[in-house]
Amino acid sequence: MKRSVLTLLAASIAAWVPQAAAQSDPILLTVTVIYRERILPPPDATLLLELLDVSRADAPAIRLASQLYRLERVPQTETLHFDARLIDPRMSYSLSARILSSGATLFRTTESYPVISRGAPTTLEIVLRRTETAKQSPSGAPHIEGTQWSALEVMGRAVTVERPPSLSVERDGRFSLFAGCNRFAGQVKIEGSRIAFPKTFAGTTMACPEALGKLEKDVLAALADTVGFERNGKQLTFLGDQGTVRLRFRARPE
Repeated sequence: MKRSVLTLLAASIAAWVPQAAAQSDPILLTVTVIYRERILPPPDATLLLELLDVSRADAPAIRLASQLYRLERVPQTETLHFDARLIDPRMSYSLSARILSSGATLFRTTESYPVISRGAPTTLEIVLRRTETAKQSPSGAPHIEGTQWSALEVMGRAVTVERPPSLSVERDGRFSLFAGCNRFAGQVKIEGSRIAFPKTFAGTTMACPEALGKLEKDVLAALADTVGFERNGKQLTFLGDQGTVRLRFRARPE
């Protein structure tokens, strides 16, 4: 009896180890994106794909992977890489997609597209629906200039300080930034929904309390990594080159 138990245990371990090793490698989803309207995407259009953990009905979805692609045509097929170690076969996962132009969301998924677990596919076709912003303005071009923006989140962490970092951009590309302790200024380049801040920032050099100094360092690093943005009404999101969220802002009341 003892030998039978040990044999069964050894067999279980042998079956598990190759599977665990395989799951340590990045794997991918293959996604074809379409929409029904017979229109070409704008020249600056980008496609944002996100893999979400939607297992908890009473909590927001958890982003596991995201990627930003240049959109050249529709239909368009892309691959989204993700770390299989993040996947629990007991949980539920969904794919979300958006088409962005000049910071506006022109098309987006409006229904759930299950993937990976519980028999769901890893190759799929998804249909995006045109947003109200795109219907009201074919160019879909809201801007970030001329608005005072207050930081809500920096590199995935909520901003809780009394005076949050803030940003404003002028029509000619000049920006002013309060990063939490010091003030900075410079020139930003905006092309459609693409944006590029300088890698180094000129500003004041006040000594900062440790917590504010850390916040300021994170704000500057996040801006230097930002390559794109998305604006939805009074919400502004800065994105990195993998589609990861670097900063989130809210428009200040006028």
